[in-house]
Amino acid sequence: MYEQMKEELLQAIKDILPDDSRIITFTVYTKRQRFEAFIISQPNSLASPIFYFGDYFMSYITNTTPEDLAKEIVGIYYLSDNIGSLLNLQF
Repeated sequence: MYEQMKEELLQAIKDILPDDSRIITFTVYTKRQRFEAFIISQPNSLASPIFYFGDYFMSYITNTTPEDLAKEIVGIYYLSDNIGSLLNLQF
């Protein structure tokens, strides 16, 4: 069920983002724990938060749709990108 959630979530995110966007998946290892994660990459984007699949799995199994999760994730991504742009202003 976890693998199905990952596939459905990634597809829902791709359906929202512009075509020139990329989703990069990877694994994070810390103190004997393994976490599967992803970032969103777009041209001219300064940074992306790391999104952990595990953070969204409980919502998925309690019937939150992948589309609703994707909207939340993309919203967080754009918010962080806008904040990053503001912090990078040169005076």
